[in-house]
Amino acid sequence: MSKMPTSEDFNDILFEVKNNVAWITINRPKSQNAFREHTLDELIHAFKSTRNDPSIVCAVVTGAGNTSFSAGGDFGAMMKLNWANAYHWNDRMLGTAMTIRGLPIPVIAMVNGWCMGGGHELALWCDMVIASDNAMFGQSGAKVGACPTVGATQYIP
Repeated sequence: MSKMPTSEDFNDILFEVKNNVAWITINRPKSQNAFREHTLDELIHAFKSTRNDPSIVCAVVTGAGNTSFSAGGDFGAMMKLNWANAYHWNDRMLGTAMTIRGLPIPVIAMVNGWCMGGGHELALWCDMVIASDNAMFGQSGAKVGACPTVGATQYIP
């Protein structure tokens, strides 16, 4: 069995296991918890690691701070994409979705504040969404030339 990661193993997320629950927090509050390629890599690693500990019965993903679950893709990082490397972004999004959807434990999105674009997709890939009274959901990608790439429109109830 490989070692479970801790928050010290990551830059863009926090990870801890408490009372048999894996807590995964996107920790980029200055960017409304928007994710870049590195964030997606870390999310994939954290979710996959929950398979290593049979005592984990559930995973919860949330965003740091009080204003956003996740604003989706980091626009600054996405502006650096070109025809050649844009596929890597989509591969990471697909990898995150398939990792979450393939876990044998339930994954819960705990949403507070903005949950937009790719952040909305992230919540939709989870088995359950628990939203605060100030949660705001939306697909804003069309305003910036993006689209839901990994089934968001299929998962919307």
